[in-house]
Amino acid sequence: MRFVLYVRADICYNVIMNNEKERIEYDRIYDVAAGCLIGGAVGDALGYPVEFFSLDRIKAEYGEGGITRLALKDGNALVSDDTQMTLFTAEAVLLYADGRGALEECGAAAYDDWLVTQRVYAPVKGNTPLSLSPRMYARREPGNTCLSALESVVVGALDKPINDSKGCGGVMRVAPCGIAAKLFGGADGAATAGAKFAAITHGHPLGWLPSAQLAYIVACAALGKSDLGAAIEASRAAMPRLFGEGRHTLKLDALIGMACDLASGNISDEEAIALLGRGWVGDEALAIAVYCALKHERKPYDALIAAVNHSGDSDSTGAITGNIVGAFYGEDSWLDDDVRALDVKEEIADVAGRLARVSA
Repeated sequence: MRFVLYVRADICYNVIMNNEKERIEYDRIYDVAAGCLIGGAVGDALGYPVEFFSLDRIKAEYGEGGITRLALKDGNALVSDDTQMTLFTAEAVLLYADGRGALEECGAAAYDDWLVTQRVYAPVKGNTPLSLSPRMYARREPGNTCLSALESVVVGALDKPINDSKGCGGVMRVAPCGIAAKLFGGADGAATAGAKFAAITHGHPLGWLPSAQLAYIVACAALGKSDLGAAIEASRAAMPRLFGEGRHTLKLDALIGMACDLASGNISDEEAIALLGRGWVGDEALAIAVYCALKHERKPYDALIAAVNHSGDSDSTGAITGNIVGAFYGEDSWLDDDVRALDVKEEIADVAGRLARVSA
């Protein structure tokens, strides 16, 4: 049994199931949830130390192969705001599952809890159980767009954009929407939820469209209906169907198409990622993750190494890549030592268990 299974909350795993079929489905969804959330955290922690480094600087400090192992501080691998906000997105999903309001209201409530963790240094009881975890109270390079949007009295929405930001702060946090695809009625509903949660802070279509697409891809894994390649192709077809064939949808699809083509070619990871961008904006971050996930589909950790070694937003591209690969290949994709090193491993295990309860 994997380490993370030992630390997840008993109340999550020891749910009374009506029959063995329900137990099997719960375990399957838990594996998707744990794989996705752990993968995102490991990718985030791998890229976090080099987030603002050029590729030349990364190589100068870590060798020609770049950073390839988690950097530890007092024995812990630190995650950034990407993993923090992903876990609070999961809490937003759980608030919605509990009937606590509309999606945007639940998202705003959960993200308000995250905002508090960036202002104070000790737990303050908020809207979610995660607000009581001392380990969440750490300021790890939070995005200015997320901070300013959440500090506003206005809650952003798809039809009422709060700004014109297309940064990757939306897409890097919405994987839990895909894990809970059954709650949202399928992959289409998960994509819509991902878009709505991202739009709370990112008003530009290229801030929330990639979020919808990531949620759709992860939803395919949660629903168990396709492999990774087929899921990505299905997500490409879904975006114009759900959100129209506007120029932003077309631009996103062109970049994702390029990522797929590059993944099937012989170009190096460095060259391919340089063509796709640096990942500071949503469409580039998702495209880099799609490329890395497809190029190294059967070698999850290699996908993370490729995703973080570039002159851009290394922690976000690492996190999104880990979300995708982990969702399809599960908890066993990741090394025990890496899981044990994560500073928020208990929180990930608890959230994965609670997500599985509402998603099975």
